[in-house]
Amino acid sequence: MKHINLRRITSLVLTFLLVFTSCFVGISKEAKAADGVTFTVVTSQPQLERGDTFTATVSMSGNTEGEGLTYDLIFDADKLEFISAEQGSIFSSGIGEVAKRDDSTVRAVALRNKETIPDGTVMTVKFKVKDTANGNVRFNSDITLLNFDLEPVETISVLPETLGIHVPATGIDLDYETLNLAKGGTQSLTAVLTPSDTTDTVTWRSDNETVAKVTSEGLVTAVGGGTANITASIGEMSATCVVNVSVPMTGISIQEISSEIRRGESATLSVNYNPTDTTDSREVVWSVSDPSVLEVSENGLVTGLKAGTADVIVTSEVENPDTGRPYSDTFSMTVVENHLDETLGNKIVFEALDEPLLKGQSVDLNRLWNLNDIQLENNITDDISVAWVSDAEDVLTVDQNGNAYGVKEGKATITATISAVAGDGSKLLYPVSIEIEVREIPLESIAFDQLIKEMYVGETISLNIIYNPANTTDVRDAVWTSSDDSVISVENGVLKALKEGKATITATVGDKTATCEINVSEKEGEDTETSTVTKTDQNQKNAVQTGDMANITWTLLFLTGSMILVILVMRKKNIFH
Repeated sequence: MKHINLRRITSLVLTFLLVFTSCFVGISKEAKAADGVTFTVVTSQPQLERGDTFTATVSMSGNTEGEGLTYDLIFDADKLEFISAEQGSIFSSGIGEVAKRDDSTVRAVALRNKETIPDGTVMTVKFKVKDTANGNVRFNSDITLLNFDLEPVETISVLPETLGIHVPATGIDLDYETLNLAKGGTQSLTAVLTPSDTTDTVTWRSDNETVAKVTSEGLVTAVGGGTANITASIGEMSATCVVNVSVPMTGISIQEISSEIRRGESATLSVNYNPTDTTDSREVVWSVSDPSVLEVSENGLVTGLKAGTADVIVTSEVENPDTGRPYSDTFSMTVVENHLDETLGNKIVFEALDEPLLKGQSVDLNRLWNLNDIQLENNITDDISVAWVSDAEDVLTVDQNGNAYGVKEGKATITATISAVAGDGSKLLYPVSIEIEVREIPLESIAFDQLIKEMYVGETISLNIIYNPANTTDVRDAVWTSSDDSVISVENGVLKALKEGKATITATVGDKTATCEINVSEKEGEDTETSTVTKTDQNQKNAVQTGDMANITWTLLFLTGSMILVILVMRKKNIFH
């Protein structure tokens, strides 16, 4: 070690005295664009949470003349707990130490003998965030840097940005579970958070902004009638308040339509509510001033009953708070009638039939007259009914729906008496007649649609009857018989062959008959016990039978033996000759 003279020892002692007694006030400045020795504090994390441990590292740069340093790192002891401190690289030589000075200060002291303190790390301090800490954490510094002549050296302090302490929320609730507001009303909702000093931010949302809106501060405004859910969320947690917005009714009115209605005609009246989005009950009661003129249903369906004028009245269930009486409105309607008078009655006529009605035929007489056309063209409002009468029911009958039926040949007159009843009950009658001829076409003969001479057992054939003439008006009920039901059965023209033999089939219509004699046999080549023969079986029957290998062998042996026998006989004959 170098020899330290009296002057140097004196300087060092004075320096220590200055440092530990703070006789000199260090020059400490915030970071700025100026010359000087820069001291920078860097933390190991930018965001803190309760219980976190982190480090703050102090570094020095730009020192060219400082030989004695006192650096105080000042922290918030209410929020941070000091854990430990380590000397930095500037303490690799010389005299110095790093230690906690008091509850809120960690001090680093470094001295050199005619040497500049080297740039590098001053100290690294470890802290823990207290469990009660909240808000922000800030650091400060107090720096004294002296040169060899014990003169202060200008310093620049670069401190970290404010460190926020994140306090996560563990629960959320609202001060209201339900709000009942009138349209236009407001109410502030408060989110009750756990813990109360959480740094998390509450977000607000309405699921129906046509009913209620909410600001970022929780102020609810009732916009329109209905229900909306206001939700306050923090992280994945939320709480909801149900907001019911009422819109008081201020009046009702009837939606106007044509004020004129014909007797028997109907129209539906509807109600306008003021305001249109009222949340009050929309139940109303309908009535009329003269029930003999107009009829109104509970749904506002109005029907004209007779000529005249009446008021339709609608009354609400909701009372006007100013008068104490229900809201109501009135709509005047006039009922008009158009009568089937004598002039129009005389215009009602039947259109004649182009040809006679055949016996058994029917005709809808409503299609032959112009009553419906006259009613439509003149908007007749009378109650119209018709009574139908035939003057010869043995020839032509008619029902009360206007359907006429031909019974037998002849002529008959049908009279339709039209009854027109007005709204006041008065009635006028208009008779209209039509003469109709009924013709008969006798049946001359019948025949079958096919000639059948033979059937096979199990076969089924359908016979139809041909009528001559085809448009005969006689009854066409046919009676079918078989001369032998055990051979051929018959039902409604369907013949079924049951066994071998002969049978005569007869169809009778009135006094006309048609017959045919049919022979029933088994199908050729069929086994009577089993009549089903497959195509494969049939092919096998018709195919050439070649036999198996054994049969071929015996055949060859037989032919060979025969040939040998013939040769021997021929030789024997030669010997005899």
